[in-house]
Amino acid sequence: MNELRTNEFYLKKLYRAAQVTDADKNGVITRADYDIMIKRYNELGMPEEYKQELSDAMYGMCDSIGLTDYTKSLTVDELVQSWIDNVEKGGGPATVLYDKVFRIIDTDRNGSISLKEWEIRARQSIV
Repeated sequence: MNELRTNEFYLKKLYRAAQVTDADKNGVITRADYDIMIKRYNELGMPEEYKQELSDAMYGMCDSIGLTDYTKSLTVDELVQSWIDNVEKGGGPATVLYDKVFRIIDTDRNGSISLKEWEIRARQSIV
């Protein structure tokens, strides 16, 4: 997994994802940013049975990266480092979250995300 720390492609993707995670665009990532993301996913018309499950997974991810309350924050660099650390440890809340988000975007439930599904979700998540 050391490749995550040195591979330019992976790092670029991780930094882009970290920038998107700063949902309120204030320059730091906080638990409040995860509140905003949960709200946005719920507004996408997610099935009711997934709403609490996704919320629990996202808050679990917050806890795993040290955002245990609303007074804590991470820079984009710190968030990327936390993600890499979690991946190197293996599994955990981040894996659960990504699995759930994948299922939400994969609306036809065929096990892959088509360009059409990705574009639909991307347009719907713009606030």
